[in-house]
Formats: sequence, C-alpha cells, structure tokens
Amino acid sequence: VWEDFCDGMEETVHINVHAPARGRVQVLDMIGDLGGFAFTDVDTHCENSFADGEGNRYITCLSCAFSDGDPDHIVVTARGNWTGKTKGGLIVSRDGAKTWKRLPMPMGLSEEMDVLLQRISGVNTNAGWVTMAADGKTYVWAPSERIFLKTKYLMVSHDAGQHFKRSMVLDKNDEPVEGLMKPVADRVDANLIFGFGDKGEIYVSTDGGDVFRQTTAPAGFPEVNFGLVDCADRTEIRAAGGETGVLYIATGEGLWKLEYDKETHVLAGKRLIRKEDAAFCVGLGLGRPGGDYFKEQKMVYFNGVVDGEYGFYRTPDDGKTIFRINTEKQMYGRIHSVDGDKRTFGRFFLATG
Repeated sequence: VWEDFCDGMEETVHINVHAPARGRVQVLDMIGDLGGFAFTDVDTHCENSFADGEGNRYITCLSCAFSDGDPDHIVVTARGNWTGKTKGGLIVSRDGAKTWKRLPMPMGLSEEMDVLLQRISGVNTNAGWVTMAADGKTYVWAPSERIFLKTKYLMVSHDAGQHFKRSMVLDKNDEPVEGLMKPVADRVDANLIFGFGDKGEIYVSTDGGDVFRQTTAPAGFPEVNFGLVDCADRTEIRAAGGETGVLYIATGEGLWKLEYDKETHVLAGKRLIRKEDAAFCVGLGLGRPGGDYFKEQKMVYFNGVVDGEYGFYRTPDDGKTIFRINTEKQMYGRIHSVDGDKRTFGRFFLATG
C-alpha cells in the first residue's frame, strides 16, 4: 500500500508571462491555482503577491495588462479563491503589484451578462481576458464563459474600470458577430484595439474598443482559434512597444508579423518562418546590448519547430536569421507563454506547464 506524503503541495501551471520594459516589476507571472507573482528582481525569491488588503489571495490569473507609459498600473483577470474570501473579476494595482483592489462588477448591461458576472464573482471561476489601451484609461474586457471569449459579453471602460458599456463586434457587412474574440491593445495609439476571432478573423477598433470591425486578413493567415483562454489557448499575440499597429503572433502553425495602417485601414502581414515550421508562443525583447527596446529592432523569441527540430529560438531581424537557444536537455515540458527581457539583452522567460 502506497500513500502520498506531500503536505501543502499544489500543481503549478504558468499561463502567461510578461516582462515590462519599465517600472517596478521585471516579470509578471500569471499562474494557475496559485494566482500571480510580480518579480522585482528575477534573482530573488518572490512571494505570491496577488492578494487583497487583508492578505486573502486571488487565484488563477489568466491575463494581465499594463501600458508602457505607466507599467505600475496593472489590471488582471483573477478567480476568487476556494474560501470565498476573494471574489473573481478584474483586480487593479496602481503601485506595481504591491497592493490590489477588485473593481465592482458592471451589472445591468444585460440579464445574460449579469448571470455570467455573478458566476465569475463566485469561487474558482475563470474571469476571461483583459487588455489596456496605451493611455491607461481604456480597458477592454472579454469575460469568459468557461474557456470561451464570446463576443456577446465583450465590454469596454474609458475610465479605468469604473464604468463599462458593451462593445460592438461587426463583420464586413456591419452585421453583429456571434462568435469568439480576444482583444489586444496597441501599445502606442490609445484608440487602436485589435480583436482576433475563432477562425482567424481579425477585427480593428479605432475608437478605443467601442466598435470592432472585421478587416481583411493578410493572404495565407491561418484560420486558428484565438478566442480561448486558460490552457486551451494555443496562440500568443504581442503588440510591439514603441510601434503603432505592429503585432507579432504565434498561431501554432506559424510566426507572423502584422502591420496596420490607420490612414488606409489596410492590414499587411508576413510570415517570418517557413510554412513547414511552426511557432507556438512568442515574446519580444531587447534587440542588442545597451539598445533601446522602443526605438530599435526587437529581438523576437519563440518556441516551436524549425527545420524539423523543436526548441526555443530567437531572431534579431524578423526571421532572416534564426538561432536555437536551448539544448535537448532544456525542454521544460509544455510551454504556454514566452516573453523577452526588454532591459537585459539575451534573457527571456518561459511559462511552463
């Protein structure tokens, strides 16, 4: 007869990792079951810091967002813990993850949304996905129904979460979209928010998330599902700091760079690796020692398959040259997110499963 001798042990799955270019925090780690960690020094042990004023923890933080202008202002989608002492929804820090405050739930937008938000307010229920505009005032929140980011629940706030209203998502015929969509804010233009659908559709909002309209995707862009959260999400999207309308996307099938021209409303894009290769996660980092992340060419980190070999890679020139970083002894299991260090050249971070 065998029995376990593990007291207080918990599975840990790192769901998202973010490395701000500025501010108090060097790494934000969104983690399943345990909540979140905000490393101010990556060489020092970090306590779980995602808790309320009484020390009651939030758990399973699926996404976080911050602006490059004020990275100490952070918004997170969090679950309420098993004791019920914290409630799920959006939590906000204004001091670089030292303290957190839960936003009031925006009830009254529709009966169906009220039911969903009541459920999220309960114990251990996914809160969805949130993005923050470049000015730090606009939040676009896609509350999740289990793992699905449904367009009918999408909402926007222009006063940092004090008041919300429903967003509209329209197809090319200006008809409402009934599907899934993940919002991602531009890091320079506060009015520019992108949306990514469940069949590879791409939407653009030029009014800060009030209305999203479908735009034509670049030729060859895959029909993958971006509208999932938690461990079901097998894509990653990074908006480039210091560049308007520039996004890097790991689709699972490829690595893409998209560039949106607001004047012409044209979305151009190119695949950065061959069709035979694959990219599962992507992050951006400092392009050279002593460089400027915002003004210079970025280092692109990704994990995937290149020339038939799975591993971790970086490219300093948008795919013209690609270097493998790891060895066969450095695989780390299933990877959910990758981000590059924007302050220290050559360093990057992995969210492992």
